[in-house]
Amino acid sequence: MGDGSIHKKSNGRYLIKLKVVDKEFAEAFASSLESLGIKATLGFERDSTRVDRFYVEGSNKTLFQLLSSSKENLFFLAEKYPREFLRGFLIVKGSQRYTQENPLRLKLVW
Repeated sequence: MGDGSIHKKSNGRYLIKLKVVDKEFAEAFASSLESLGIKATLGFERDSTRVDRFYVEGSNKTLFQLLSSSKENLFFLAEKYPREFLRGFLIVKGSQRYTQENPLRLKLVW
């Protein structure tokens, strides 16, 4: 729903892909795939039409089916793992900025 995509390839592979500018997030996603037993490829792409990005690719039919399921099913998982969901959501959809008035207050910029 953010910077990720899923594709069923003609060769029978079920591709899960993430493209982000945040290297740490890409590495964490690759590590998460690996912890599920999914071989992950981590790389960097330069694109003259977009910002250069890190990408992670893996192939797994079960994860593909989960990610292509209903939004309700995905929101159920977000409720079950709110910390992980919010971390991923904020990295993909927001940026952080500290204000000088109150450096302990975090302001999200969309």
